[in-house]
Amino acid sequence: MAQVDADFTSLQDPADRPRTLSDQQKQKIIENGPYQPKLKRYPESQDISTKKQCRFSSGWYKKYPHLEYSVKEDTASCFACCLFPTGVGRERSSDAWVKGVKGWDKMKSVGKE
Repeated sequence: MAQVDADFTSLQDPADRPRTLSDQQKQKIIENGPYQPKLKRYPESQDISTKKQCRFSSGWYKKYPHLEYSVKEDTASCFACCLFPTGVGRERSSDAWVKGVKGWDKMKSVGKE
């Protein structure tokens, strides 16, 4: 178990996690919950018009408790989708929620499908 604890710090940011996780790694990640760092200021996106939301908002954690944020890649992802990318119900979900999304202006429409 000590090895799993030692390896966990490298698994916190979704961008640092391998695509295939062991059951022990998944269990440790689940115990700690989604990676939801609260930064004073998130990076601005250069890809979106300045008239729209142009950075991640930590307020979305409360609205979407399954949401994770990658500091390394400035992307959001779905906690459960990343841990179980081939699980039941995944056929209705977008791969973008595993790879990470950055369309901050579209976050208001998340979950409306």
